Amino acid sequence: PPRYAASLASGKSEGRNRPVSELARIHGFRILTERGLQTRTGPNRDQAPDPAEVSELRTAGIQGLTDPDALVRRCAAEALGAWRDAGNVQPLLDALAAADREDTHLVYVLRKALRDQLNDDAIFREVAARPLSARDARAIADVAVAVKSEPAGSFLIKHRQSFVDD
Repeated sequence: PPRYAASLASGKSEGRNRPVSELARIHGFRILTERGLQTRTGPNRDQAPDPAEVSELRTAGIQGLTDPDALVRRCAAEALGAWRDAGNVQPLLDALAAADREDTHLVYVLRKALRDQLNDDAIFREVAARPLSARDARAIADVAVAVKSEPAGSFLIKHRQSFVDD
């Protein structure tokens, strides 16, 4: 099922050579979101997810962030936010930078997905240790105020010292 949902979300139908509809892609991403949340809070939360499934999800999610359909893009962002992995942060940052500010729903979901990733201290530390562009550092600082952790506080202090406010 996660692989099937990833194939739906990516717009490919298993065993068929035809594209799937926006509605099917949206449904696929919503399934992936629920599965991601279950891996963090469900009875099997101590089991590491299958790396192949996570890779398929990331590929589908990254492709979904540039889908022509706005709701598919939002659902892709939500799915990437539900599956915590440091590798999901940069695609979310890039999508946030490219997002049309008039699409407030997309901007909100991207910021929420980024915040959800950074709620994991290990991910926040890994991201903060990377060289970040000024754009990415500002985007992270923008959502870090909603992350209640020591890494978030440390990042915000360093950010404040390093960058001049706009």
